[in-house]
Amino acid sequence: MAEIINVVVGVLVKNDKVLLTSRPKDKAYSGNWEFPGGKQEANESVMQALIRELKEEINIIVVENCKKLVTIIHEYPTATVKLDVMLIKNWFNEVSAQEGQEIYWQDFKLPCKLFPLLPTTEKILNLLTHLWVK
Repeated sequence: MAEIINVVVGVLVKNDKVLLTSRPKDKAYSGNWEFPGGKQEANESVMQALIRELKEEINIIVVENCKKLVTIIHEYPTATVKLDVMLIKNWFNEVSAQEGQEIYWQDFKLPCKLFPLLPTTEKILNLLTHLWVK
């Protein structure tokens, strides 16, 4: 089995839409659409990683009353990702791209027309349409 990487992403919900961002040019799977987040560092909790990553990527301050939505394990050719998916309905600051990525608010009740999507992004969007997050 490939190396396991712990990752946390935030599903920001606003007006029945969720935030998707494109992966920056200097990262693997550049241009693919994903939920914002990133790698959990050693000795860092999921919540600490989420707060740090979302501040770095989209300049928001996450309110700590987030809810864990699901954990997804996905095998990529070079690594296995354990993805903790957190539902976020409250934050401070306006969302703004800090790494040159594109930002898109996707209505999770409609099919996503963005391409390409990371496989885990597609799984999360499918889950949201079934859960009908409010």
